[in-house]
Amino acid sequence: MPKDLRTFIAQVEEAFPQSYLKTEREVDPRLELTGVLRKFQDQNQFPMVLFENVKDCDVPVLGNALGSRDRLALLFDTDSYGLARAYEQRQGQTIPPEIVDTGPVKDVVQTGDDIDATRIANIVHCGDDAGEYISSGVTVAKDPDLGVYNAGIYRIQVVGPRELRLDPGVYSHIWHMHHKHELRDEPL
Repeated sequence: MPKDLRTFIAQVEEAFPQSYLKTEREVDPRLELTGVLRKFQDQNQFPMVLFENVKDCDVPVLGNALGSRDRLALLFDTDSYGLARAYEQRQGQTIPPEIVDTGPVKDVVQTGDDIDATRIANIVHCGDDAGEYISSGVTVAKDPDLGVYNAGIYRIQVVGPRELRLDPGVYSHIWHMHHKHELRDEPL
């Protein structure tokens, strides 16, 4: 069944209510948010937690969404025993992007100087972090030679309202796409 984050959260809330928590208490994205999750981890607990009120942010944060095999299996519409098979069956099955005129993905559109990546929850996990990060940022890039899109998940450092950094490593598709564009003196 196709699902988005909202339907997945509803499925978890129904199937595993004991491992889903929601809080309206304000939490600081700089060390406190991850500190809460770490306290659970220290007790060998990995609940999915929806932080609805993140200090200085316009967007809530969902933590530990895939912190258990049961929740990961639910994402694949199977159980923990069928997880490996479900994953294997989906490996290599691409889903082309769908261009839409309306929908939740277009509820908020920012362009030019209105773009401000600092308004979303940029997490500082540890005291030694180099700054704030989008923990699991989805990148989408188009290969200039093949014309195909690739999506990847990276930890992305937020440097300013319109400046982000990521270090994808030479093993990743986006690194190769970036290299192709760089040889052409083009932006990715």
